[in-house]
Order: sequence, then structure tokens, then C-alpha cells
Amino acid sequence: MKPFERQVMDALLAGDHPFLELLRNQLAAVQVSERTVTDEGFLLKFAVPSAHRAADVPNLMIDDVAFEVFGLVGPAYTVLWIRRGLLDELECYGASDHWPEFPVIERIFYLRAEKRGMDSWNMVPASGRDLPSLTTRWTAAGAA
Repeated sequence: MKPFERQVMDALLAGDHPFLELLRNQLAAVQVSERTVTDEGFLLKFAVPSAHRAADVPNLMIDDVAFEVFGLVGPAYTVLWIRRGLLDELECYGASDHWPEFPVIERIFYLRAEKRGMDSWNMVPASGRDLPSLTTRWTAAGAA
């Protein structure tokens, strides 16, 4: 995993929640099995030995981290997919039409979900990680 990818993963898995702790334990064993870079961002597919499976962690996504990259206009957003108790995919994307070959993160920040409708949320910048906001959406999706 590249250093900037690890910075993003550390932010996504930060916090005092049992699911996050179990997933942090997988980071030492995770390997990037596939990396796809597009003009808008990148997608990493992970390989984690099944011995590291966190049986108590349901299928879920973590998407409350954004970051600013030197030379890009506007923030980049993240989605970390967890499937069958394992780190599965990391997707990062921005509004720019040119993802840099060597991204340099200038700032990482958290987003808080504000309910907009029955099944929709607005993500707004927050001063820190809002775990209740994140876990509320997991519960609404049937994951927690």
C-alpha cells in the first residue's frame, strides 16, 4: 500500500468502535491485489487472509473521510467496503479530471451525515469523526 493510501486507511479505521478495532487488526496482513487508477481517482482491491476475518463485522461501508490533494480543485472522497468480515475495496474519487500520479495529501477531514430523506443523507464537513453519525447509517442499512 502506498503511503498516501495508508494515510486514508488510517483515517477510515480510526475511532473507538469494536468494528473499527477488528478491521484495524487486518491492516498488517492486507495486500493490494489490484489497483485501478482513472482520471477521477483510484480503486484498490484488497486480499486479506481468511484467518484475519472479523466474523462479528457485517457487510458495510465507511465513507465519512475526505481529503484534499495538492494540485486538485476540491476534495476527494472515500468509500471503504467491508465484505464478509474482511477489508475488500477502497475507492477514492474527486471532481478533478486528472488524478495525479503521486498524490500528496494536504489535509484529511471527516464528514458527518445529516439525514435528508427516508434513505438519503447529506455529507457535511465536521470538526472530527462523528461515530454516532456513522453507526446510525450502519444501523439504518441493517449492518449494526
